[in-house]
Amino acid sequence: MKKFICFAMSLILSAAFFAGCKNGKDSVGDSDGKTETYNRDEGLVPDSEDAFFDDFTDREYSAGIWNVMNSKWGPAFNHGVRPENVGWNDSGVVTIRSFGKYYGDANKTCQGGCLITKKAYGPGRYEVKMKLVPRFGACTAFWTFMYGTAQDLEGNVQTQLNQEIDIELNVGGDFHNVWFTNWHTEDLKSHVEKTSDFAHNDGEWHLYTFEWHTNPARVDYYIDNVHYYTARSYVPYVAGALNIGNWFPDSWAGVPDFEEDYMQIDYVRYTPYKSQPFTPSRAGGGAAEFPSVSTPLPAPANLISNGGFEYTYAEQERTVNAWSSYQNAETVREGDNTVMKVSGEDSVASQLVSVANEGVEYTVTAKVKLADAISSGAIAAYFLKANTEYVGSRVAVDISSSSEGYADGEYFNVTLKFTAPKGAKRISLYLECAGGEIFFDDVFMNMTNRL
Repeated sequence: MKKFICFAMSLILSAAFFAGCKNGKDSVGDSDGKTETYNRDEGLVPDSEDAFFDDFTDREYSAGIWNVMNSKWGPAFNHGVRPENVGWNDSGVVTIRSFGKYYGDANKTCQGGCLITKKAYGPGRYEVKMKLVPRFGACTAFWTFMYGTAQDLEGNVQTQLNQEIDIELNVGGDFHNVWFTNWHTEDLKSHVEKTSDFAHNDGEWHLYTFEWHTNPARVDYYIDNVHYYTARSYVPYVAGALNIGNWFPDSWAGVPDFEEDYMQIDYVRYTPYKSQPFTPSRAGGGAAEFPSVSTPLPAPANLISNGGFEYTYAEQERTVNAWSSYQNAETVREGDNTVMKVSGEDSVASQLVSVANEGVEYTVTAKVKLADAISSGAIAAYFLKANTEYVGSRVAVDISSSSEGYADGEYFNVTLKFTAPKGAKRISLYLECAGGEIFFDDVFMNMTNRL
């Protein structure tokens, strides 16, 4: 019943989509600068036994399509993609965790997760609606993959193949940038970087699509049903497993100076084409079953690492090093709790957060306690480009005995809201003291309207 419903939905959604295009046609430019007009839905076979639409509301149906990877590739510092980082919620969302370099467990730093189809699929339309990991250092990707030996379309045996089609996000130190790549081998590929007019870590759902043809050979890449690129060289001809996940590449994805965040997947659709020859393969499989238990959706992740100062210098050097101190700033114990104490004029504890989108509003909240009524300070934000160059102006909320909610010797809540200025890529958050002593705890920052 689920499969029948999915095929029907695919037909309906295809009709709805192409109603927005005159006669269902689309004009695209390609890697050779050519332009052609064609009907995007011509040749689609939504009732094929290979077609599927998975909105993750039926665990049994999803488990028939997907497994979870347990693998590692890329630089030595990353800890691969692991099954335990993939979660499923029966409301229809897959969540894949991503752990940055400041995560408390050294065995999980720079680690992500990935879904992989149990079988290989050939030419067709591949779609995923998702939210990517919104942090530098982690690459969210959507790709088909087959590696090894197979016949080409003329029947000749080819070895050391790397048949792959990729959409990769968070590249080149800018969440506006996207890589579209298709491969024949590890050396032969078509690759381009395109720039969107929005940042892909905006917390919104976006639809990523590639349409793979072999006759004639081309791959058309789309974001939110807007055409971005057509590749005509090095188009794969061997069926591949579909992969969706996040991992930690080298420096081209930025520095993963965060603790934990996640990507989310709303649905995935595959619709094959007829009259598109390809070589079957046995790619796919994975290492673990699709999650069997529905888990609650996670709360918004804290853009601040070690915002509760739970780790002391002795207990966890990595996470504490997310904070820098100037003059008299240090973590101290208050019973079973650890807080940041900033003492004396011009003393600061600060943290550099390598994610900011110009024009986006952020909210910082913290618990603050003054040592006495004459102590004062501020929570402030400064903005930088991808390098060390500052942009915009300092924004701050002052803290004193006249602050709203102040109580002598007690913690009270302080909130700072700001909008990242043009050119901002990073935020430097300051916990400042202008005199006396101020104690900070539970510092939290996120996009105001991320979820």
